[in-house]
Amino acid sequence: MERKIRESENLHVILWLVKDTFWMLEFKPIAVFMIAPTLAMALWVLWISRNEELTLLPNLAVTFWILANGIWMLDEFYFPGTKLWSLIPFISGIVIMLVYLFMRIKAFFNKKT
Repeated sequence: MERKIRESENLHVILWLVKDTFWMLEFKPIAVFMIAPTLAMALWVLWISRNEELTLLPNLAVTFWILANGIWMLDEFYFPGTKLWSLIPFISGIVIMLVYLFMRIKAFFNKKT
């Protein structure tokens, strides 16, 4: 299962880089199209890591990041004034990572005692 997660994460990174490259180059239709496969792959990685304690929460945070990223892109290209909506998934991802870090720190100190 670990290998499947890693391979899926690597494919996800490629999709993410392609999406962001098209965004930077302002190839609007292709960049916007790439939101769907990138978000779908993030959801897939999240699904296959659902039983993996060390990767579930970071993958959930990444999924929220991709969602926020897509909203921001749509604001820049087609819907000015909607970027503030991306704050919701960005903050969600930050909160999830803070919970994750708290859990990891707690586990670390519990091992020492």
